[in-house]
Amino acid sequence: MFRKLKNRLKNYLLKLVLILVWGGACYWFFQSQYEYHFFYQEQNQLFLMDWEYVWSYMDKPAWLGCLIGDFLTQFYYYLYAGAAILTITLLLLGDQLRQSLDYVFKGLKSKTLFGWISFTIAIAVITVLARLSLYEGYRLSSIICVIGVCILYNFRCTMLWMTKNKVQPLTLIAFYLLALWMFGYMANLMSIFELMRISCLCCQKKAKTWALIPIMFIAFASIIGSDYYASSYNQTRDEAVLYPAKYKWVDWESEKILEKNFKYDNEYYFGHYSKVIAMYEDELRNSKEKESTMTEEMCFFYCLSLAQQDMLPDKLMTMESPILGTFYKIGEDTPLYTIKMINELYYLLGDMTYAERAALLANTFSPNGRNVRMIKRLAEANLVNGDCEAASKYLRLLEKTLVYKDWAKDRKPGAMAREVKAEIERKNAFINKTDKIRIGDDCYTILTQLLDSNPNNTIALDYLLCSDIIARQKDLFMKDYETYGPRMKPLYQQALSME
Repeated sequence: MFRKLKNRLKNYLLKLVLILVWGGACYWFFQSQYEYHFFYQEQNQLFLMDWEYVWSYMDKPAWLGCLIGDFLTQFYYYLYAGAAILTITLLLLGDQLRQSLDYVFKGLKSKTLFGWISFTIAIAVITVLARLSLYEGYRLSSIICVIGVCILYNFRCTMLWMTKNKVQPLTLIAFYLLALWMFGYMANLMSIFELMRISCLCCQKKAKTWALIPIMFIAFASIIGSDYYASSYNQTRDEAVLYPAKYKWVDWESEKILEKNFKYDNEYYFGHYSKVIAMYEDELRNSKEKESTMTEEMCFFYCLSLAQQDMLPDKLMTMESPILGTFYKIGEDTPLYTIKMINELYYLLGDMTYAERAALLANTFSPNGRNVRMIKRLAEANLVNGDCEAASKYLRLLEKTLVYKDWAKDRKPGAMAREVKAEIERKNAFINKTDKIRIGDDCYTILTQLLDSNPNNTIALDYLLCSDIIARQKDLFMKDYETYGPRMKPLYQQALSME
């Protein structure tokens, strides 16, 4: 007896150590290698603490899983929270999955062996899901749905044990339908568990033939009823069956590059312009010693940061291929991320109309049409334009969030924080005040109209003249410099002196 207890304690401690090692490794990896992916995922949604908004989740499959997952995702905003939430969620899934498998193998001989099998399968599954989480479009809700199904299955198995299997046929169907409603088609995992459990009982000659009837019913219903299930949510069959998961086995090297893009993007977004400049220049020096990993996106945010520090003309020629963004155009094939970049450019230049247009498009094409970063930009753009009524509409949305309610209160018309009011007034001085109708997003026209409205807009002037230099349009550069200059920068003086 004492020996059995000792062996159980050893197994428990060994499993605990393995769990702690796995959890520590998972947290370290996502925090150190994937920090900015969490910011991207948080910004790509908008979770409101509002009953009407919460009720809207009922219009889609797996409503409870999505509700819990999106609620937790909003806290990715905080440093270190994203990796912690994902790691804890995966460990919780592993524990619930292990319990489900323990119920499956219950009664078999060699409990220690099958206990380790359950533990190993659980570790393998959460490792695969951690790998799937490298994809920036993979939602936390997908993992929550699996946890929910496992919890319901474990609760059912507890009921069976307490009632000595007297309600077995009814409970499987009832719990399956409940799981289908709350966690989507991941509920089919419950029938897989039950089939495995009955197979194990057959090995012990304890199972009866009628025990397979509920499983056959569920399998038949899930196949035949999938079209009806999809139509009830106005989705295609594939969308409804897979919802909310978006599975993609991404290439790790490409995701590392994407993480760098997100890093530059978010550091600029947080106002750390000097940090962006230092990061890019360090990367530029390192790229001379090894294979370059520089991207257009990194260069774009580097140029924006330089412009914020009045250094764009000074550093332009140090870049092999400067990316100002002035040659970008928004079309039907423009990637979502590029639209967001264009939004940052127009807001920096001072054209609130085009900044608002890009923000609206980016918000429209974001998942579920909800992007908190673009909602913030729409509020800012309308405040700068003086349209307080439109700005208040977006601010009221943000006031219903846990993370951005203070940000929204500081910008409320009539009760703005002093530093916010000063920034809005500064930006307002640079908006386009011309009455000319603009068709398309010809940045040259945008820049010249901004300068016609306010010749002191040095950022717009730098982008105009630097774009002329990059395009090798000397005559146009001379014309623009004579019209909107002078701007005493060595680069411009050199361009003027060239034959």
